Amino acid sequence: RSRGLGDVYKRQIYTLVTQGTGAVLNIIFDPILIFGLFGLPRMEVAGAAVATVLGQIVAFILAMILNHRKNPDVRLHLRGFRPDWKLIGRILAIGVPSMIMVAIGSVMYYGMNLVLMRFEHVRVGLGEVGTAVFGAYYKLQSFIFMPVFGINNAALAIAAYNYGARKPKRILGVLKCGILGATALMVIGVAAFQLIPQVLLGLFNANADMLAVGDPALRTMSLAFVFAGACIIVGGVFQALGNSVYSMIVSIARQLVVLLPVAYLLSLSGNIDAVWFAFPIAEVASLAELGAEVRVTGTPERPFFCLTGDISRIDPGLAARFPAVEDVLRLTEPYPLCSRRLHPEPTVVSVGGA
Repeated sequence: RSRGLGDVYKRQIYTLVTQGTGAVLNIIFDPILIFGLFGLPRMEVAGAAVATVLGQIVAFILAMILNHRKNPDVRLHLRGFRPDWKLIGRILAIGVPSMIMVAIGSVMYYGMNLVLMRFEHVRVGLGEVGTAVFGAYYKLQSFIFMPVFGINNAALAIAAYNYGARKPKRILGVLKCGILGATALMVIGVAAFQLIPQVLLGLFNANADMLAVGDPALRTMSLAFVFAGACIIVGGVFQALGNSVYSMIVSIARQLVVLLPVAYLLSLSGNIDAVWFAFPIAEVASLAELGAEVRVTGTPERPFFCLTGDISRIDPGLAARFPAVEDVLRLTEPYPLCSRRLHPEPTVVSVGGA
């Protein structure tokens, strides 16, 4: 058993080698082909694309060689190959939602840039500064999310193995450990964004305007990290159990259905700092999975976000800590039918005539 696990760990190194080789070659080829170094033609933007393709081709060839020499359990032969359409359908049922989830990020990025460019009407140059800040944030948050996605990939594989082995307790253990590890990494990310936002923006040669807009932006958007870690792991386990459609629905709801409309509504206030709160709001909207529903009322200048349904597991103090939240009010008391408001007199229970 331990020998088998050792073989698995050793083979993971080959995956790192192949993917790392493609990335390193991409970095090397980029300046050579973009600027036309060493006598090669200057290709500019097209050179970056060619460098990426070359890196991927080399990585593919290396992966095939390593699989043939180091992975005796899987042998690829084209002779006698026949497509199994039923199996292909099952693969696509899991793979297509995953592909859509990857594309959602690009759509969200494009949509947010459109929202931020609206601030060009408020002040010339403000929209461009906003998009620059969001671009810097998107690159910075990838360093926090990458290790979380690594944990998610491991949790997905282990949960899938145990799902096939019908070991529900192990799947639950994977879910708990994955959420714990992801949340711990996210807390580190939140601390970095809260404590040194200007240092992080300095990596992008930020000017005074970018620092002024970016400081509150990074602090606000990073609040979403606390919730995002658990959402990623839960989505991964959904995929491991063959329910990737559920994971896709949650991602679409968080990144498109909630995030972009809320960002647009907040942009109507004319305050670019308000737009960044769309990110933690979108994460809080995932509380619908706990039995609560988020509704937006009021005006763009003074919006009200109402949680209805089962909110017994929601801490009101969490929302109150957001700087843009003026107040948090509970409109109805918990368990109203047995509260003192409806029944001020003491309850008397008769037992055996006593």
